[in-house]
Amino acid sequence: MPRVNLGLLTLATGILLSQMLPVGTSKPLAVEPQGHEATNVGVGHFHSAMGYYNTAYHHNTWLQTTTGHPFLFQVEDQGRILPIHNVGFTASGRIPSGAVGLHYAAGNWRTWSSPLNESVRSALDTNNRKAVNFAVIARPDAFRGSQAGPSTYRDLADSLGIVVNRSNPVENLSFAELRKIFLGEQSHWSNGRRITVVMLEPGKQERQAVLTQIYRMDDKEFDKHFSQGMSSGEIHATPKTLATSTEVLKFVFNVPGAIGYVRVTEADDSVKVVHVDSHLPGDKDYSIRLHPKSGKQ
Repeated sequence: MPRVNLGLLTLATGILLSQMLPVGTSKPLAVEPQGHEATNVGVGHFHSAMGYYNTAYHHNTWLQTTTGHPFLFQVEDQGRILPIHNVGFTASGRIPSGAVGLHYAAGNWRTWSSPLNESVRSALDTNNRKAVNFAVIARPDAFRGSQAGPSTYRDLADSLGIVVNRSNPVENLSFAELRKIFLGEQSHWSNGRRITVVMLEPGKQERQAVLTQIYRMDDKEFDKHFSQGMSSGEIHATPKTLATSTEVLKFVFNVPGAIGYVRVTEADDSVKVVHVDSHLPGDKDYSIRLHPKSGKQ
């Protein structure tokens, strides 16, 4: 009879998997049949296999050897950068290696989300692709309780976030409004502040995505558009060009009327990410991506 981990409980049961899945639950769920130590598989909500604290002390914080998780492994709703929570498939087990005690862990999943307004579980995936996590860990017999080894996590930062100064009252822009702003056809915000558009320099992948999807131009057409517009007086200012996303964030933070774009994973609390057509980066129908869907602008 297999031993099954369900959520945070360990059950000895032989019932069918479908009978163990509660209907309509909003609680994190992990079903993990445990058989031979070489292979254990699971499906549900997990901590990704990155770092000792993220797996060894999932909820048992009282047993930690420190007062809290190290900064790097603190959870997403505290503003940290690593994808700690995921939902999907996982496999782990022991690799025959004698006293070295090699183990592996692998997962294929998305960031966990929930309709509940609850910190981590309300976080959304930033793209429409799954992530892959793989780790090899040594737990030598000579050093009980210790482990070391590499871990890799691969995902794709697919969406671009449109960012404005936090004092800007705008929360949502239609795509048509956004395009008018970037084309220089709208020069002021509703509060009267002059708009300053920020672009990354030519050659950047993010710039190319914005040219293709918002401007619907290439670099030559972009330059011609603003050259002619400034000459005719129809456009009053050209976009400011910066070299890096860090410079974009700093500029938008310091200039109340600024608007720009960065990869959504690079946006931080110094700026505000606005909705586009009532969607945020990570939403299925969000339109501004590094890799636009075929046949859709």
